Amino acid sequence: MVSNGDEPRFPMPFETWKLKLREDCHLKGKITAFQALGEPVLQILWESGVDPSVTAICESQRIPL
Repeated sequence: MVSNGDEPRFPMPFETWKLKLREDCHLKGKITAFQALGEPVLQILWESGVDPSVTAICESQRIPL
């Protein structure tokens, strides 16, 4: 889910978010895709408020830059 402005901009630290996403990718067999994203892309997703899950990333229609 992308942040709508009602909740805090960064509800969890980046490293925690990244670990949760890595775990979800591992559980769904997408760890290679996670590793291919790279730190800058992960940072953009986190800053945009995307939940740390494969589903949330796939469902995100717009990520403001």
